[in-house]
Amino acid sequence: MARNRQNFVEGKYYQTNEEIRAPQLRVVHPSEGQLGILSLEDALAKAKELELDLVEVAPGANPPVAKLIDFAKFKYEESKKKKNSKASTPTTKQLRMRPFMEQHDFDVKLKKISKFLSSGDRVRIQVRFFGREITKKQFGFNLISRVMEELGDKAKLNSEPKIKGKVLEALILPK
Repeated sequence: MARNRQNFVEGKYYQTNEEIRAPQLRVVHPSEGQLGILSLEDALAKAKELELDLVEVAPGANPPVAKLIDFAKFKYEESKKKKNSKASTPTTKQLRMRPFMEQHDFDVKLKKISKFLSSGDRVRIQVRFFGREITKKQFGFNLISRVMEELGDKAKLNSEPKIKGKVLEALILPK
């Protein structure tokens, strides 16, 4: 049996109206709750009467469960839910710095960090050491503490900065 492409909602296939093959269905009304176990013909008649779609939501149940809903509206709401859940997850932005930076470069990086934090993102600062700079690790730690001082109460440090190879990393979270 060829499946109707329009009946896929967020990766799940729903059988609707005449596609349902079960002879008996447990029918759920949108406002009245359960209508009980009805034959397929009675359920389809009830759906037509209410100008709604009969959608099989639990085909594995005994008998299968079907809801009387507006399927187009259901699809729209599900896609909206998925979109909202994606938007709310915070992302981690990454910014690279050098231990010996000029003031202007520092200010530009600081503006970017505060912009990321204000939009709700986490920021991973990486201070990269090149050549003999690795012998002066304290300048990297000082740079991160300077960033935290400038940000003030906008942000908090997730954990103490750690050195991984020739990179000093710190994760900053918005308050």
